[in-house]
Amino acid sequence: MTEPTELIRFPCRFPIKVMITNDTAVRAKVIAVAQAHEPALTGVALVKNLVERPSKAGNYLSMTFELHTTSRAHLDDIYRAFYAIEGVKYLL
Repeated sequence: MTEPTELIRFPCRFPIKVMITNDTAVRAKVIAVAQAHEPALTGVALVKNLVERPSKAGNYLSMTFELHTTSRAHLDDIYRAFYAIEGVKYLL
């Protein structure tokens, strides 16, 4: 039996979409998690990196970041940190 190959080659910039309830406190927590994993993600860099789209009714907000990831374990840590936030509905 052969070993499975990784579909992602690390290190890389990896896009992560976070769907949240449209709440400023939840949004701030999501940004804080992204910045914890990529400290340079502030000011202009944050504005250039973050894409936000509200849902049609405005109840939800999608936030897409492209974060630097170093390994599968690092990517898993990022996903766990986002999922730990109350108000995060799902991640892509």
